[in-house]
Amino acid sequence: MMISPVLIGASDTSVRADLAAKLSAIAYCAPHSIEAEVKQLGVEWDAVWVPTQGVQGNYAYVAFNGAQYVVAIRGSVLAFDAAGYYDWIVEDLNVLVQKNWPFVDAFSAGASLVEGQANAPKVAKGAWIGLQELMLLKSASGQSLLDFLMAYCILRERALAITGHSLGAGLAPLLAMWLRSEFLAVNHPPPKLFAVVTFAAPTTGNAAFAEAFDAAFPNSWRYFNELDIVPMSAANLLSMANLYPAPCPQADDVVIDGTMTLSRMFTGLQLLLDYAEAVSNNGSFYAHTNMHRGAVALNTQHELFSPAAKEPLVDWFDQAGHQHSIQNYIGWL
Repeated sequence: MMISPVLIGASDTSVRADLAAKLSAIAYCAPHSIEAEVKQLGVEWDAVWVPTQGVQGNYAYVAFNGAQYVVAIRGSVLAFDAAGYYDWIVEDLNVLVQKNWPFVDAFSAGASLVEGQANAPKVAKGAWIGLQELMLLKSASGQSLLDFLMAYCILRERALAITGHSLGAGLAPLLAMWLRSEFLAVNHPPPKLFAVVTFAAPTTGNAAFAEAFDAAFPNSWRYFNELDIVPMSAANLLSMANLYPAPCPQADDVVIDGTMTLSRMFTGLQLLLDYAEAVSNNGSFYAHTNMHRGAVALNTQHELFSPAAKEPLVDWFDQAGHQHSIQNYIGWL
């Protein structure tokens, strides 16, 4: 039987992670071009479920290589339009309120996880909204992602992987947990080979959610660039401020509005988040998945990109954009 090159083995976290990243990058393409882009990965690859359009900026597609289905989730929309605004404001930055996570079974969480308490699995409200919109995606034939996977992946006992970059990476654990729950609800066990591979994922759940995910998905890997600010949100905003060493602009020296420095802005955001987590969310603090295994650091030599604008604020955000780019993640892989 053909071995899928994207399903990463438990003993080797470097096997074809670059291919998973390329599938994640293709998710940013226009829907009409995804089939051709996937085909460029090799003759064995086909785009087999491709929605005609996204839902409020959220999008995913499915590729197949003869052995394994791969769901690739698109990251944030980088555009100054309604979809871009919705992506950033309603989802990415919507972390002050958490939603109780309902899709937890006995295998992925202990009996002590009581809904409404700090140790119950919770996810950011924005991420929860993003998951609902992934559920609404439909192919040209009107088939949902769940219906497609049930018919072609689960009933045929194929391997399955979920991948994504940025917001797509943040949503991947939620989608994986939801799909697993849906498969079990109709008495179909999840695939024996069910992997989750993410790149530059922000934290979208609390520690209890991360623990439940890690228990349910031992075949999962979270790749992050050590100089990427996105994986630091929302768990560690303070580390963003002076992340980039000289000659990059330092956040203490980057002025936003004439008085507010970038460093003070991050400090204020962290204090606001700390308050929300401690008070509004009853002590439920954000935490990354893969806390005990599967977290793989990239760019460990701390490669920097040359500033172009020579204006501190622009240079800082330009550096952040380069460090977060999926194309640069592919290069480091």
